[in-house]
Amino acid sequence: MDHNRVPRWLRAVPDDGGGSARKRARPSDGVDVRLPAGKRRRIGFPEPAAAQEDQTPRPRRPFRRAAAERSVSPANLPSSIPSHVSSSNTSSEASGSDASAGNKRQKMQLGPDPVMVEPFGGLATRARLLPKALNALLLDFDLARYGGLPFISHSRRDEIRRSRLAGRSIHDHHFMPDDGGGAGQPQAESPSLEDVTRIVQTAHEYTALGYNEHAWKSGVHFPLLRLAIPDQNSLLKIVQCTTERISSKQFLPEGMPNDEMVDFCLAIDPHWPLGRTSPTPASKAVDELRLSQPGNSISHTTYQPLARYPIALSITTKLPQGSSEDAEAQLGVWQTAQWRMLEAMVVCSQGSDAGHAARPAAAGPSARLGELGFLPGIYTVGNLWRFAATTRDQQSGRTTLWTESDFGSTTNVLGVYRIIWGLRRLEKFLTEIYWPWFQKCVLGMEESDAEEASRSH
Repeated sequence: MDHNRVPRWLRAVPDDGGGSARKRARPSDGVDVRLPAGKRRRIGFPEPAAAQEDQTPRPRRPFRRAAAERSVSPANLPSSIPSHVSSSNTSSEASGSDASAGNKRQKMQLGPDPVMVEPFGGLATRARLLPKALNALLLDFDLARYGGLPFISHSRRDEIRRSRLAGRSIHDHHFMPDDGGGAGQPQAESPSLEDVTRIVQTAHEYTALGYNEHAWKSGVHFPLLRLAIPDQNSLLKIVQCTTERISSKQFLPEGMPNDEMVDFCLAIDPHWPLGRTSPTPASKAVDELRLSQPGNSISHTTYQPLARYPIALSITTKLPQGSSEDAEAQLGVWQTAQWRMLEAMVVCSQGSDAGHAARPAAAGPSARLGELGFLPGIYTVGNLWRFAATTRDQQSGRTTLWTESDFGSTTNVLGVYRIIWGLRRLEKFLTEIYWPWFQKCVLGMEESDAEEASRSH
């Protein structure tokens, strides 16, 4: 046997392994040809040894990867992709607020404990469905709007006539007679043209430059309210309450979250006219009653000023791009809670009256609330002010929010004067009707004390 045959055969085998697939060369121990994760060598690609022969960098793969990463960003989406995909974020932001407001109002109306929303409608609808005192207010607001009722003090006529701009839009029929506004009309003098013009100019600047809600509240809404109802020697107090929530879940419509707040309230100072440190029969009655209420509050919120001062009128405000539906939902839930708080206090007051045998039997809570008839409110969207009111059905206890009564605008001097007059007309209602009712039906005061307090105003 030739023992040299095997070595000679081995030396004849080619170094590159020939073309046999079974005899591919393995990587040598000194060369690391492992590929990065995810990059497996495919059949037909050069062997590692051959791949190492070309040392020139190949940037095409990372370049293509970076391009692919850029291509999935919204700015680089191909035009063939539907436009709603690339613009979904923008459109969602633009419409999200309106959709949320609409859903909120719909939930309020269709929930298990609904609060209905209705426009005031025409005179026939009002006469059939609304309380007499509310109809009287609406008629005055309409007359002022259409020129049938003057609302600017005669004493302001000369300064307005001298104004080149204001004098063109304000005419003789807008001024009250020399002797005042007539029976049933507010008697206080209208603010100066300078003060009213400042409100208009501020509102115009805030609209043009996109000021935020805080600026509108402090720069437009509060100064305008102060022009209409000065705090000095007034039964009503202007209370800003933007972040204050309803005090108890029992006052909320079923299924509604406790996130509906208003921005301002006109509240009644029970110490009037003596001052905050001097007790009156009304302030004593308020303090006694609120001790038995949630949060020791006379109102449906525990915010301290409103815990001591009963809420009379609620105001919610929105930016120019805001939603009237959102404002209506806030006002509807808030005033529904107010009705329920009033009902609870009427029941409490009647319970305390049970021990007074000399007093005549009082009507039930629903009948007492029916004597009041409605709660007034205001909502603004940018420059536009609207009057609203809630009524309560005596049988079911359900609330209806009535809306869309034009109240004025801060876009011009005439509109601001109309807002101021309207607020004073509401002040008259709150002083002569709401507060006497509150003293009698909620505080359980003797009628003689309530009448004396009203005459003092």
